[in-house]
Amino acid sequence: MTTKETIIYQSLVLFSQNGFEAVSTRMIARASGISDTAIYKHFKSKQEILDTIIEICKGLFLEKRNQIDINNMDWTKVEDICLDMFKFQTQDEWIVMFRRLLLIEQFKNPALSSLYKNFFINTALDSMTEIFKPLIEAGYIENRDPRVLAMELYAPFFMYHMSGDDSETLLTELREHVSYFRANYRTKKCEEVAYGLSNYEQESST
Repeated sequence: MTTKETIIYQSLVLFSQNGFEAVSTRMIARASGISDTAIYKHFKSKQEILDTIIEICKGLFLEKRNQIDINNMDWTKVEDICLDMFKFQTQDEWIVMFRRLLLIEQFKNPALSSLYKNFFINTALDSMTEIFKPLIEAGYIENRDPRVLAMELYAPFFMYHMSGDDSETLLTELREHVSYFRANYRTKKCEEVAYGLSNYEQESST
């Protein structure tokens, strides 16, 4: 890890523990193992360090979102996407620390409060809305507002990623939540397709 990378990482560690305003450049320098003035060889200010952290985390979210193939979607993939995104938000070291930072600052810093909403609410809802649109158009889900469906499906995931719980028991319960959601909103066409696939699998195994 380069000196600049160390500064960025140690800054995020400190920000996630104390909040942005409570951390000084001196604290960052000491945690990074450099002199107080050496930090300015890499960054003009503490704000520039924060801006760099934000861009890194944006990149991580974008990379994760781009892994979703909206044009080749079915219910099994919806379950996997939900759980994979939940694990990403609760297990990725950078994202976990970034969320803690934003939670600390959300009632003190309007800009960071807005970032929290965009990263952990709007991005997830936007992604799920885009997933539901082709499923509705294909007739596999009842013709409902895809944004409202996204809100209903995502709510328990949001509630539990706030708690930091990512146990296997919880993951099983969240998968059950997706199954109940599917049962409530799937159409007859969806059931027929699932039945046909089941028969095909049985015939292929004989």
